[in-house]
Amino acid sequence: MRRHHTLRVGVLSCWLGFLWLPPMPAAAALSIDVVRGDGGNNNPATGRTVSPVIRVVDAGKPVSNALVIFSSPETGPSFEFDEGGRSANTTTGESGTAVAPSGRPVGGNGPMEIRVVANHGGQFANAVIREMNVGVNFDSSRTTELDVFEVPQTAEPGRPGRTLRSVVRVQDGNGMPVNGATVVFILRKLSSSGKVEKLAETTATSGANGEAAGVLPRQSANAHLECMIEANSAGRRVTEFLAIK
Repeated sequence: MRRHHTLRVGVLSCWLGFLWLPPMPAAAALSIDVVRGDGGNNNPATGRTVSPVIRVVDAGKPVSNALVIFSSPETGPSFEFDEGGRSANTTTGESGTAVAPSGRPVGGNGPMEIRVVANHGGQFANAVIREMNVGVNFDSSRTTELDVFEVPQTAEPGRPGRTLRSVVRVQDGNGMPVNGATVVFILRKLSSSGKVEKLAETTATSGANGEAAGVLPRQSANAHLECMIEANSAGRRVTEFLAIK
């Protein structure tokens, strides 16, 4: 009986020891880190495109000579690589990094995804890079045009009735804002006989959003007034007349 009891205890000890063995470490897996491109804007109007850059690693160590394939959507907002249309491939360098070939945004404006697949030694890894296309329908020939539009404003806080504040937006023929344009605001009085009298003038420069503001002294409400706007940028010139109510 004693030997039988000892045997049962020995078997139980071996079984418990098996249950408490430490877990085996998981096998290292190939993965992709996005270095550049996620959240980037591709805007042909400004000549800016974002070429994605990724890094392939295995257990935190860079993987060289991995095959990397970049692919963009077949429809809708997309990206056309200079080499291979909407898909292109390359290999990682010693640092594990790979740069997508340059190209241009196509298919319209809006968000789009560039999918990335890496392959090395039979292991695969995937990643998605999200970018935004803007200004895709940009026409370079229309950059020579200049337009100016009134931006509706409310009465100037703290100085009601004392000044006229006029805000305009200067843009090119593609609707892109023009930064650094010289904008002259001229307050004019028109008589019934057709005579024009200049009452005041001020000059401003458009900002990054294309907007410029001119503040002029308010005149008698009985007078027929208008604000003449002259915008000038890189040899381009436009004149607009805004009625003052």
